[in-house]
Amino acid sequence: EQVLQKARKGEYNGLTLRNVNPARLNRFFTKSGEIYRANPEVKALVRFSHLNLNDPRKITIHSNFDVIFCRNVMIYFSDDVKKQLVRGFFNALTPGGYFYIGHSETLHGVSKAFKLVYFKNALVYHKEVAATATGRATGSAGAAATSGTPASQGARRAIDLLSKIKPMTVKK
Repeated sequence: EQVLQKARKGEYNGLTLRNVNPARLNRFFTKSGEIYRANPEVKALVRFSHLNLNDPRKITIHSNFDVIFCRNVMIYFSDDVKKQLVRGFFNALTPGGYFYIGHSETLHGVSKAFKLVYFKNALVYHKEVAATATGRATGSAGAAATSGTPASQGARRAIDLLSKIKPMTVKK
């Protein structure tokens, strides 16, 4: 809970945000001394909660996430528990949502439900938007936005912000 309380504060030092564009820092953060505080409208987009990942019932009650970060955690679980976790995370994500895991982790042999997306220096898993009424499936948040398929607004905002920081390409 102490770590979650710290995260909820949304306070960062300059070193943590060293690669963030100064205009973006000014728009989304307020500087106080050497500390940057996320503005309330940014903090309102994020929810932190404690969750026992080894309890499948607890995972199923969570839903409508635009982004899930589960970095450097699944390496401590058996393959069966990893599969259960990833299935729960997939179901908890909105169509068009993104799932981030640690750089030393993979979903290879765990799940084929996600589409792997390549960002510069990062791999991210994407829950594709379901086929449209025309039967055409969308492949990325950009495709969803241009095809008229309604990806979640939060996922579009997140991918928009990330794409401005590091260019992305989608593995076909």
